Amino acid sequence: MDYADNVAFLAEMLDFLMAGLLVLQEEAAFLGLQMNWKKTKIQQIGVPRLTQSTVQVAAENVEMVNDFVYLG
Repeated sequence: MDYADNVAFLAEMLDFLMAGLLVLQEEAAFLGLQMNWKKTKIQQIGVPRLTQSTVQVAAENVEMVNDFVYLG
């Protein structure tokens, strides 16, 4: 396997999501895969909404978006 694509994580809190992304990065590295943080996006659903546009995960900025464009 050269790459994995389209993984979705669900979390009630941003801190839990960030921890899950770090675990994913560690497990992927074990298989010889790398996370592309520039392509990684976080979509927040519900209220209250955070006002920040990026989140720092593994010393990389991850963009927060309102919606995703799938295959396009």
